[in-house]
Amino acid sequence: MFWAAGNQPFPEKTAIWDSQRKVSYAELSAEADQIGRGVLAQALELGGETQRVAFWMRPSSRYVATQWGVWRAGQVAVPLCVEHPLPEVAHVLMESRASILVHEGMPAELLEGIRQERPAVRLLAFDQLLAGARDPARGDAPRLPLVDEAWASRPAQILFTSGTTGKPKGAVATHGNIEAGVRTLIHAWAWTPRDHTLGVLPLHHTHGV
Repeated sequence: MFWAAGNQPFPEKTAIWDSQRKVSYAELSAEADQIGRGVLAQALELGGETQRVAFWMRPSSRYVATQWGVWRAGQVAVPLCVEHPLPEVAHVLMESRASILVHEGMPAELLEGIRQERPAVRLLAFDQLLAGARDPARGDAPRLPLVDEAWASRPAQILFTSGTTGKPKGAVATHGNIEAGVRTLIHAWAWTPRDHTLGVLPLHHTHGV
């Protein structure tokens, strides 16, 4: 599902064009690797087992790089809706048992509310996470796992239902589930490398993913 930086079929092709910048596949993958090293370093500090990593970020290429980075680190992604009030965010953090929350641009009152409601969750600003990503050239960076076909049955993310008939419930998707969904869309919509796709759906939602 993932490629190492510089090893994509079309590394220089634009992967995402958001309101701030254009990002190539090679740049997106390299940023995801850096984020992944930061996430993995935090996960190892918390006990070395697979952690649930929540992230509160507005739609952008950095959002996508963060989601990829969590996957590259072998951890479980928990996307948060930036429109949800504190009770709903706290509910998702509790039900998903998230141990890390990466955030960027989160309102101060929401951040403080999470500190009080979920004090066990480690809060990391996006720039703080990047700063904590050790350079692999120094030899002390944690080695990212090889996430390949062998990971198909492992959890990749937890998405929460809308809560229409009760409290939102976490639905676990494996790496295999996500890849199957992508392959289905490629086939159904006949995507080619020449296509440009306008993304307007919420990125914390299954269709946005």
